[in-house]
Amino acid sequence: MQLPAAPAAVTWPAGPQPQWTLTLPDEPSRLTVAQDGTVLALIDGELVAARAGAIAWRFGQELRNVLAVSGETVVVARRDPPARHDRLVMLAVADGSELGAAVLPPDGEEDEFSDWIHAAILAPTPEGVLVGDTVARWFDLKPGRCDKNRCLRAAGRLPEETLDSDARLSFGPGGRRILREWPAVRVFDAEWRTLVAVRGHQSIGEAVLGPEGLALVIDDDVVLLAVEACGSEVLAPSGWPYPNRLYARETDECSECAAPPPGCQRWRSYQEDAHSDALALLDGGGVVVHIDGETRAVRDGKPAWSTVTGGGGNVLRIGERLYGFSTGIEEDDPPAVYALDLEGRPQWRTPLTMKGPSLIYSTDDVVLAAAGSSLVAGFKANIAAFALQ
Repeated sequence: MQLPAAPAAVTWPAGPQPQWTLTLPDEPSRLTVAQDGTVLALIDGELVAARAGAIAWRFGQELRNVLAVSGETVVVARRDPPARHDRLVMLAVADGSELGAAVLPPDGEEDEFSDWIHAAILAPTPEGVLVGDTVARWFDLKPGRCDKNRCLRAAGRLPEETLDSDARLSFGPGGRRILREWPAVRVFDAEWRTLVAVRGHQSIGEAVLGPEGLALVIDDDVVLLAVEACGSEVLAPSGWPYPNRLYARETDECSECAAPPPGCQRWRSYQEDAHSDALALLDGGGVVVHIDGETRAVRDGKPAWSTVTGGGGNVLRIGERLYGFSTGIEEDDPPAVYALDLEGRPQWRTPLTMKGPSLIYSTDDVVLAAAGSSLVAGFKANIAAFALQ
């Protein structure tokens, strides 16, 4: 287990001021940003659009907890009785006007006792939105006006599976799909053939797929896998149980999982308390994570650099910069947004005039998202919008 030397104290240049700030009506369950900088948030089953420091428009009640933006269109889902299938509603980002809708089709014969089929995943693609429903069917949705459901086209299925409300889908090179659904991460090709399936013995975090492989936090390791060499058997690629650490075999969530086959695991690095939120990738297979108030890069299984940022939640790489939300470097520091270059050198830090986390907090409450030329950061219901430089 190789740990980095203690990071040296650094001086932070002052950063840009937010273009605007806003306290939303409540903490969002989902939040994303459109290309024009509009913030779209699901709050208590309602879609709220914010821009220029104010609420621009609202839509709906009892919406599902799924949300996707495709170009100038935002897609949400809601119940559509009496059909017992969700309706996918497409709205204009500009003003919330309804552009069209499609209904998830039935899955074989149904009666009044059939389970409701609802949208579990909405994931933006270059062509539109990929929809996954609770019976693990996939559909391509072309946003805009929709005549007789012609905007919704079948795009595959995971046989004899279901998708839960916690499922997440993202994309990697070559049309590959990364499905994150507790307690596993799986990578599929464009035809839904399994390329790798991974589970943790104790825990598993987010994963990101790049040219060098699949990077993820699993148990107390940061791991990089060569997807093409892993096969479809369920793997547990961490080093758990760890030397000199107490553990109980009966808590093992993957006792039957296999070790990675030869060539599958590019490297593994023990990084205790690494945050399970989304990682950032560096060129050449480096991985950047938040660990105990530091932003740390790991390359070839060894710590490459570490900078004290107070970082919590996910890390974003945009161009030649890394961005994160800081919960504070010193005690009583206000929350902040920071930027590093790809070698971990501080570029700027901007304190935020909002209530930040207490000593004990969940990284799920951290807001950090970007699209177009806008970066949105915050904590719980408090957000600040920056112009990317």
